[in-house]
Amino acid sequence: MSHKNSFEIQPRPDAVVIRFFDQVDANTVELTKHFIQKLVPKDASNLIVDLKHVKFIDSHGIGFFVSLLKRANKNDGHLFFVAATGQPASVLEMVGFTSQYVSYAEDVATAETQIAKLL
Repeated sequence: MSHKNSFEIQPRPDAVVIRFFDQVDANTVELTKHFIQKLVPKDASNLIVDLKHVKFIDSHGIGFFVSLLKRANKNDGHLFFVAATGQPASVLEMVGFTSQYVSYAEDVATAETQIAKLL
């Protein structure tokens, strides 16, 4: 499921991929939350956030990522950030997304391989 080139949600067997485009700001988060509630099972444990095409994350994006981390933790899962570079990578590091529940991967396939090892 995609929405106006802002984001895309892809449920997969062992994870849900949430792919963002351009920026993760208040508008993007508001749209994404609505579709997350409709498309992502409440018991989804492994979430992959693909930032390959993201150039900017603001505080609303960070808050959204915190909610995803809480959801993954609640379901004994893991949150993966994929292809974070530039400003997004700096912001994620600055706010401390380095816990045992957050991982980084070069691409979605690598994140899925890591998830398979956790199962």
